[in-house]
Formats: sequence, C-alpha cells, structure tokens
Amino acid sequence: MITLIRKPQSSNKRYGWFVLLSIFTLIWWLGAGGDDLFLLPVLFWFIYSLYLIQQNQTVVMEQSLKQMMDWCVSESGKRKLILVLILQSLVWLCFSILKYYSFQLHIWDSGIYSNILYNLSRGDFYLSYFNEHNLADHFTPSLWVLAPLYKIYPSIHWLMLAKTLAYVFTPVLFYRLSYLIYRSENKAWLVSLFLGSLWLLFYTPVVSSMRYEFQVTSLAPPAIVYSMICVQQRHWLRFWGSMVFILGLKESTGSVWIGIGIFMIVNRQNIKTGWILFVGGILAMIAIMFYVMPFFNHFQMVDKSPERMINLWFQWDQKLIYSIKLIYPLAGLPLFYWRKGILAGPAIGINLIAGKVAMFSSHYHYDDIPSTLLMLSMIYLLKDLEPEKILERWRASRKFWTGFVLWFAGWVALWPNSNMKLLQKVLPGAPEWQAYQEVHAFEKTLSPSTRIAVQDALGPHFNRREIQAFVQHEGKDCSVENSRFTATLKIDYIVLSTDLGHYKINDFSLCLRQLEASDTYQRIPGYSRLIVFANRDSQ
Repeated sequence: MITLIRKPQSSNKRYGWFVLLSIFTLIWWLGAGGDDLFLLPVLFWFIYSLYLIQQNQTVVMEQSLKQMMDWCVSESGKRKLILVLILQSLVWLCFSILKYYSFQLHIWDSGIYSNILYNLSRGDFYLSYFNEHNLADHFTPSLWVLAPLYKIYPSIHWLMLAKTLAYVFTPVLFYRLSYLIYRSENKAWLVSLFLGSLWLLFYTPVVSSMRYEFQVTSLAPPAIVYSMICVQQRHWLRFWGSMVFILGLKESTGSVWIGIGIFMIVNRQNIKTGWILFVGGILAMIAIMFYVMPFFNHFQMVDKSPERMINLWFQWDQKLIYSIKLIYPLAGLPLFYWRKGILAGPAIGINLIAGKVAMFSSHYHYDDIPSTLLMLSMIYLLKDLEPEKILERWRASRKFWTGFVLWFAGWVALWPNSNMKLLQKVLPGAPEWQAYQEVHAFEKTLSPSTRIAVQDALGPHFNRREIQAFVQHEGKDCSVENSRFTATLKIDYIVLSTDLGHYKINDFSLCLRQLEASDTYQRIPGYSRLIVFANRDSQ
C-alpha cells in the first residue's frame, strides 16, 4: 500500500527533475535571451536537486537517469536523437558557409591554405603570401589531397566543407570503435551518444575548434579515431596509412604517434607497435621541424619568435585553468584512469609547454587533436569503469548524488556559447552582401598574372597565384606582409575595406592617408564598400 501511494509522487518528481533539465538545455541551444538566460533554470534545477538529496529522494534522480537511458536505446529514441545530431551537423555546415559570406574567414589561417590548394591545383608548390614553398610555413603534405577539388572549381568552400564533414563524421566513428570494444549495440550507442553530444554541442575545446576557421589539423579527428578502429580490427596496413596521413597534417602531429605509442605500452597492447610509434613520433617531429621545413625555407628555422619557444612556466596559472577546462567536463576520469588518459598526454603537453597564449586559451583550433584523444580515452576507460555498476552501487548515497549535482552544475557553467547564437553572429547583412558583389566584380577585371595585396578579411575571397597581405608594421608604415622577397615585388592593386575585419592594421586611417599621399598608387573610383588603389605604372 505504501508503494502504491508513493509511486505517483516519485513519478511526478522524476518528471519535474527531467523537465527542468530539458528546459535549460533547450534554452541554451536556442540562445534565447542572450548567452546566460539558461543559467536561471539551471539554478532552479540545482536547488531542486539539492532538495531531493536532503529529503533522501535520490531515487528520483536515479529513476530519471535510467528512464532517460531506456528511452535513448529504444528505437523511437534512437531515431529522434539521430535526427537531432543530423540537425546539429547541418547547423555547423551552415555556420561554415555563412562565415565566408560575412567575411569572417581570414588570410590567417584559411586564406593561406586556400592559396596553397589553388596553386597546387595548377602544379605549383607555392605559397604567395610568404613567397615561398608551401612546406616552409607548416608541414602539411596531407592537405594536398584536396587540391583536385580546386581544379574542379577554386573556392575556399572546399576547405570549410572538408573541415565540417571531418568533425560531424567523427561521432559516427566513435560508435564504430565503441561497438568493437564493447560488443554491445546499446552500450556502444550510449557511449557514442554521450561523446557525440559533447563533441557537437557541449564540450568547449571541441566547439571552439569547430567554430574557428580552417586549420589543417581540423582533418585529423576522423583519421585518429579510424586508426584506433584499425587497431581493434588488426588492419595494420590501413592503420599505418592513417598514421602517415596524420603526420602530414602539421609538424606537431607526431604527438599523436607518441600518445598512441605510450598508450599501447602502458596497457600492454601491441607493445612492439607502441615502441615504434613512440620512437617514430619523436624522430619525425625532430626531423620535420629541424631538417625538412628548414630545407624548404632556405635552410633557416621557420620561426624563432618567443611564441614558439618552450616556456613551461609562462602564465602557469592560465595553463592550470586550461587543464581544468579540458579535464573537468570529463569528470577528471582521463586523469584518474591515467593509463587510458595517457593517449592525450603528449598532445596536451605541447600546448602546456608553449609560450604562446593562444595555445592554452581554449578559444582557437589548438584543442582539436587533444580533444579527439581525450574522447578516445573515454571510450576505453568507460569499459573498465562500467557506469551502470557504479550507479547501482551508489544509488542511495547522498554523497554520490551531491557530488554528481555539483559536478554537473559546474560543467554547465563551462558550456560554450549556444550553437544557434554562433550561427546568428555569422549571418551576413546588407553591407557584407554588397562588399561580396564588389569583390567578385573586381576580381573578374584582373588578369591571371596581376599581383594584388588585400587586407585580412578579403584574402579568402580571391583565388589567384599572386596575392599578398596588406598590413601595418609595428603600428606605423603600411605595406605588404614582410617576407623574404616581398621588397622586390610589384603590387598592381591594393584592395581594402573599412567595413570589414583588418587584422594587423591598427590605424586604418593612417594607412589610407599614406596610400593617398603615395606617388606609386592612385585610388580607383566606383566602389562603395571597397577601397581600391592601382599602381600608376600598371595603368
């Protein structure tokens, strides 16, 4: 009789707890009322959860979680969740396209790689922005596989499409790897659903990498996961092919070899292969950075700036915060279960020893590889952890549920900006559309041999061999980007716009005054959004 009386009450409480959880997630996703409105229902959920714990009603939360998992593995639940993930993938695809039309792609980094592919599609290993071989700036031979697409139609959209597909396809590979490890369709689905949701929605390091413009390492996540699938299936030829591809995505990707190698050694799986990867990764990074890249840079080190030097104690407090942001959303599990978490150790270590703030800021692309390896470590360690047994063991523990609620609330506070909010920020307005039309009308007037210099946001909109970056040097003189041979180049046109981003130009009006007073250039009328200066000798 007691059970019959209390069951409806628990059911109501269970649904109330779940409804609050759903409401603040939906508000966050929609971006309704700004970036922080969803924190209000989070506060109600947090207070209500502590109330349930205080009243010894932890069974309500346990039943809610179980009910949610049962729905997730049901056929109806799977179909709905797959549709949600597909919808979110389309949001990211639209985001990458609209960044182009709103002029939020830049010479650094998207324009550089677009220029590399444009020249490669014409058989030229040339990076015009630096007037050098395209392997002198970064070691990116794996990027060359996209060059045939530029032969079909030259457009930076190919880069953004490749990046988006690489990211949204990675959760599919999470499922495949999870199934090979767990040998249970439901367990593999739940694990990959959890990690896929983190990947596409809730994990700030990944979302920051995805919302950033193109970087070659954006192509690494699916290749990394696929390599571990090959290990599980013992397809060693495919595994080594994937690992070689990863090594050609940047000079720092040897950290993936090292991480997987240490993982195999400490977990006593394929130990010989592990040692080959460990030693090979170290040797490959040394060879690429100190011999291969200098060879293509006239036997000089690519960059000796302080930002690239090892500086372990530089802003150590920010590096500590960065480490917490990486590990905390995963409940610290890769740290506690370090034998699995070691997968990501070398990749994270590269960011931590750097003296470059961007590498440990969680706002750029530098977490794409560490995040992927952390997700992989979660797949392996969750098999050993067996969350369902933990839930069964601690179902009545107030301490366990208090810790869970505190952790979850803290994690929610670290959620990234709503994806829909990000989408709104890249919607082009009338000025951007007008600038887009003027840019492409102007480009049609240029001959293939014409050399132009453009400000940062305009670079990705021009597909041609001869293009330079127009910058302001040390806040004073304005000219093309410094490079080994720039001083000898003749620039036929300089294209600017006051309405668009001008990274590396701090005083735009000063640059205009210098150009207006120049004996070399004269301004061409007829543009409302662009400012075009022509070389007098080219007229």
